Amino acid sequence: MSTSEKPTEPQSPLNFGSAILSFILPGVGQLVQKRSDAFIGHLLLYGLSAALPYALIYDFWRGLPTFFRQEIAPVLLLLPLPLLTILFSALDAALWKSGEPSRLRRPIRTLATVFVCIYVAMLFIMPMISAAREAARRMQCTGQMKYLVLVGMYNYHDQYKSFPPAYTVDESGKPLHSWRVLILPFLESTELKELYDDIRLDEPWDSEHNRQFHSREPHLFQCPSDRDTGMRAFLSGRFNKLLLSDLNCNYSVVVGEQTIFPDSKTTHFGNVSDGLSNTILIVERMFPICWMDPTHEITFDDACRGINAGVFCPGSAHPGGCVAAFADGSVHMISEPIEPETLKGLLTKAGGESVANW
Repeated sequence: MSTSEKPTEPQSPLNFGSAILSFILPGVGQLVQKRSDAFIGHLLLYGLSAALPYALIYDFWRGLPTFFRQEIAPVLLLLPLPLLTILFSALDAALWKSGEPSRLRRPIRTLATVFVCIYVAMLFIMPMISAAREAARRMQCTGQMKYLVLVGMYNYHDQYKSFPPAYTVDESGKPLHSWRVLILPFLESTELKELYDDIRLDEPWDSEHNRQFHSREPHLFQCPSDRDTGMRAFLSGRFNKLLLSDLNCNYSVVVGEQTIFPDSKTTHFGNVSDGLSNTILIVERMFPICWMDPTHEITFDDACRGINAGVFCPGSAHPGGCVAAFADGSVHMISEPIEPETLKGLLTKAGGESVANW
């Protein structure tokens, strides 16, 4: 062998890990290439091996109902550990077989190190990711409510000179259809107009014919932050006559003589003497209902109990409160600590209350 030739270094998983590191951090990568038995090279290799299963687990966990996440989280964190122990043992054996001196010859200790590193990273990174996603979902929820008011409610008002009633009734006073059905043809969508034409308005919302439309919910009525999709309401037993897929609506109006929606009667702009910007028109509800259901709108008394105060109260999956659309088309976040009198003033259309600093 010529003296100018250099012996070829054995290829091993460590070299692969160092190459990846040198691509990400060139300076540190060069240091690792010079010290093939460096601890950081091994840690990178094992960290990459552990990242994939935990990334898959996190994606699965994020899709679970909110109320179930806390209980299942410890199990999901421990689930990959036996597999990772075997994987790390195999990697360590590969290093030894290829002639690489390994400093991580105890897979369990290596596993514990990597697990702690991943856990610490999750403590800092995951809250930021969750906050960013929630901000996007809240913005989408705000946009949907604004559209329902400015397009659906206002167009209805332009044609009929009043807001839609909370629900229509038959000759005996039994509720037939909710306000959500009534504004469908005004939402500037051919698909929603066709859906409206298919519904039999002279039959109850849960008639044999109309029942087929329960799960055909326009996504405009569903808050993107509610990932439970009706699970809590279904398990509560309060809506067990419906299918889980039928509990798909998060937006309600508050019914009562003091509000813009006095049951089956109508209200127009002139009746809102408290000011359009001080009167709630649409609000999120704590438990979802069927979008066609006219029988479970939020009552004035339940609404005055507070935000997230009960099953039939205003509320949402947004942290700290719920989104509400006002009669002037503005949309605001109503926080849980809001004073009861202030909330009551926002719900009434002509109560004369002072709600300047809510």
